[in-house]
Amino acid sequence: MTDTHTDVDRVAIVERAVDAYNAKNWGRYVLFFREDVRYCHHNRGVEFSDRATFLAAMRVFAGDLAPNRTLGPAVRCVQSGDVVVREQVWSGKAIADFPGVAGAGEDFRFEICTVFVFDGDLIAEYHEYG
Repeated sequence: MTDTHTDVDRVAIVERAVDAYNAKNWGRYVLFFREDVRYCHHNRGVEFSDRATFLAAMRVFAGDLAPNRTLGPAVRCVQSGDVVVREQVWSGKAIADFPGVAGAGEDFRFEICTVFVFDGDLIAEYHEYG
């Protein structure tokens, strides 16, 4: 991928995507990603290679496992070319067993770092660490 949109504020795009995620506005959230988006949570062995599967997983996480989960405000967010790196806290309460995260009724809090790789104005890769 080449960065042909050097004037694009990708940090602002990421923040709008985070807002949609926190609001569970899936109709808006999906619009931030390429159809062939690659999502990978490197520490948890979760990986998807298309937007429909990625969105379905987000809906399960936010509906069946931890409806009040949120990505907190950015601790640090940096754009370099077509890459945005955002550090934040992901937290909530599991309402069912959420393997690798929390048991039913337990609170969770993870400091995570997310790397977004853009293709133009759309997120092409979404990597989470932590």
